[in-house]
Amino acid sequence: MTSSGAPAAAPGRVRALRSWLARPRRADAVVCACFAAVALLTVALFALPSVIWYSYPPGSPMASRVAIVGIVVAVLGTAALWWRRRFPVTVAAGFVVLALVSLLLTGGSGATTIGLALATYAVAATRGSVLTWVVVVASWLLLAVTHVNLLSVSYVDLMGLGWLDTPPGHLEQPPGGMTPETWTGTELAPVTSDSVRLTAVITIAALLLLAVALGSYARLRREHLASQDERERTLRREEQHSAALARATERTHIAREVHDVVAHSVSVMVALADGAGAIAATSPAEAQSAMREVAETGRAALADMKRVLTALADAPAADDGDDLATMVARFRLAGLPVVASGLDAVPTEATVALACRRIVAESLTNVLRHAPGTQGVRVAVVRDGGDVVVEVVNGPGTGDGGGYDGAGRGVRGMHERAQWLGGDLAAGPTADGGWQVVTRLPVAVGAGREGDER
Repeated sequence: MTSSGAPAAAPGRVRALRSWLARPRRADAVVCACFAAVALLTVALFALPSVIWYSYPPGSPMASRVAIVGIVVAVLGTAALWWRRRFPVTVAAGFVVLALVSLLLTGGSGATTIGLALATYAVAATRGSVLTWVVVVASWLLLAVTHVNLLSVSYVDLMGLGWLDTPPGHLEQPPGGMTPETWTGTELAPVTSDSVRLTAVITIAALLLLAVALGSYARLRREHLASQDERERTLRREEQHSAALARATERTHIAREVHDVVAHSVSVMVALADGAGAIAATSPAEAQSAMREVAETGRAALADMKRVLTALADAPAADDGDDLATMVARFRLAGLPVVASGLDAVPTEATVALACRRIVAESLTNVLRHAPGTQGVRVAVVRDGGDVVVEVVNGPGTGDGGGYDGAGRGVRGMHERAQWLGGDLAAGPTADGGWQVVTRLPVAVGAGREGDER
């Protein structure tokens, strides 16, 4: 066999074994048929003059009894083996009883020892090692003692069964005046000697040990296959779980990006449009300027959305175009009294710069939504060693918030951005009823993640 063909042989054997194990009743039918054939063959061989025992000549009552017992063993043993998979211990005990009865009535155990070995295989294949060895030792001891004491002896004299009218050793007249030695081809000693009894005991032990070895191998192999299947199922579950987590993470990322693009821009556009509508009659020029800002903000939103879709397609992410100063100016046009300082302190690293713009945009959008009419908004950006600190503070609003109740997604998104870059963010109310957002981002970590942000 070539080296390339060797690996394919093992999976083929595994598939064949699994196919065989998947149809246990087919295997049981084969086992039962083989045992019945062996048991009936034993009965047929007994009728041949060359193998018949010297004490049971053809036509004698004992010879008929041997044939009848052999047929009964074949029928009962075959029926018992059909249930060995479900009741292996009971079937093994049944074969021990059949062996004892056969020894008692015929002077030999016949095919019962083979049936006992098949039942013992089922015990070893389906039960634990302790129970298996208890069954094996108990069965062997019973049969060993019985064979040593009862093999080829007179059961009539031993048991007092007077109706057994042809006990062993009382040979009827062989046909044609032949002597027992000529008729059987043997003498008395080999049949009744200790060596014959010892051979029978050793043979039973060998059969039982072979059955235990094969049954234990089958059980361990089945457990190995079950463990392998369980590992494969666990691996599939873990892969599905990982895929689900990846999808959930991607959905969260998409929701955050869409929220940043749509919510910020739409909030500014709504504020600009409301302002333009309010001054259209008295200041048409300013209203037109506000509407131009609405259009510009819409185009910037479309550019942002294109950048998000490009990032989701696993292409390099593009910048969102506006710098922090331009974005703050747009919020001023929307009506926020923003006072900004240090906007040029934003680092040049794309990920940190984008995070700063998004955090400021989210904070100012929340002011538009939840604190309309506020008298002051302060945006400050400072460099503190290797970190950049962004602070957005607004006073209390005077309006009703325009019906916005908020879902908290924006604040969570800001926290996620800061944590992803190794920074931290604190957001909460101020003493005068306003709101503040303070973010600290490490510039060095952001530079190391260049290009990771989508």
